[in-house]
Amino acid sequence: MNRAIVLSLTLSISACGTGSVDSQGGEETTGEETTGEETTGEETTGEETTGEGDCFDVQDDTLGPEPYVCGLDTPCDVVVQEGFDPVAAECTLDGIAAGTIGDYSLVKPAMLGSETWRVQVFGDGNALVTFRSEHDDSFMTHVSARAIPPQAFFDACDASSFTGMTQCINLLFEEACVLEPTC
Repeated sequence: MNRAIVLSLTLSISACGTGSVDSQGGEETTGEETTGEETTGEETTGEETTGEGDCFDVQDDTLGPEPYVCGLDTPCDVVVQEGFDPVAAECTLDGIAAGTIGDYSLVKPAMLGSETWRVQVFGDGNALVTFRSEHDDSFMTHVSARAIPPQAFFDACDASSFTGMTQCINLLFEEACVLEPTC
């Protein structure tokens, strides 16, 4: 793996708080130039990807503390599937759309695990988007730095249901990938 990528990953872990990502896991990058296509949020092999310019997009399938938790304030209540609160959902979408600095979360608890979506919004028009799935003995974390889309993107989101909210947040993984924000 390219030493600059490993160094970048190591520095970003310490900058964002506790947790770790297995920077040696998955496939190693070859250092060859990519096609410049953006990542789509589909499952990857655990490698950092680079597109046109630089892009921070990492997947990890090991259990450990959630990586890249920056300790931002939580301006809205957590949106939870059971007992769905449309006020918390609207607050979450409005905060992300406005670029309000903060940590916004959605949680889908299950009998044997959970799924969590986290959007950490920074003051530079970018966000760190995380999806974490923990079920039985299966774990997956996808962390990606993405540009916050224009208001029209959020106007099309369905904040009236948990499913609508998760579909909207999942689409953030398809927005322009950027360098990892600094906490």
